[in-house]
Amino acid sequence: MSQDPEVDMKEVELNELEPEKQPMNAASGAAVAGGGEKNGLVKIKVAEDDAEAGAKFTGLSKEELLKVAGTPGWVRTRWALLLLFWLGWLGMLAGAVVIIVRAPRCRELPVQRWWHKGALYRVGDVQAFVGRDARGLAGLKDRLDYLSSLKVAGLVLGPIHKNQKDNVTGTNLKEIDPALGSQEDFVDFLQSAKKKSIQVILDLTPNYQGQNSWFLPSQADTVATNVKEALSFW
Repeated sequence: MSQDPEVDMKEVELNELEPEKQPMNAASGAAVAGGGEKNGLVKIKVAEDDAEAGAKFTGLSKEELLKVAGTPGWVRTRWALLLLFWLGWLGMLAGAVVIIVRAPRCRELPVQRWWHKGALYRVGDVQAFVGRDARGLAGLKDRLDYLSSLKVAGLVLGPIHKNQKDNVTGTNLKEIDPALGSQEDFVDFLQSAKKKSIQVILDLTPNYQGQNSWFLPSQADTVATNVKEALSFW
């Protein structure tokens, strides 16, 4: 067997020949003539890179890791990384504080008026709202419990003033329509609504029963004067 400086030579016995190339039996003893094949020894090359196998890294053991971790270089590195971490964390904290301090203040919420705290309920035709069996403002007073259950903040009422359609002279914005009740009935209704925390808004459409709600343009000055007086009165 020859030796090569880079590759080891090994002998491998070829016992596993193809079936058709095996001799019929071991006792034949006769040599196969005429170029027949027989078993024998053949030299082949098997590469074994001992240097590569020896250089394979299998990792460090626990003891080796602890030994390396305790060296001055790694100790200084760990302290430096720890210091950088805390400096970065404190820097982000300081930045967040600065942003909060310098951020513009939120606007104050607007003052909440009573009409912001609940719904407004409109009753234009009082008699239709209270029904046939009730009378005007007295019947509306009996419906306040129902309106309160709806969480109503205000009641838009009317118009309920005296109005002769298309007649400025016969219209009085400061007087309750007699068909709906008296002035005393209206005051009593207002007091009951106040106890229920329901505000009352009066609709003062001057000619609500006529063709033109504000009468004719030629009567504008008279209507404007009457409306101003009614606003002051109510």
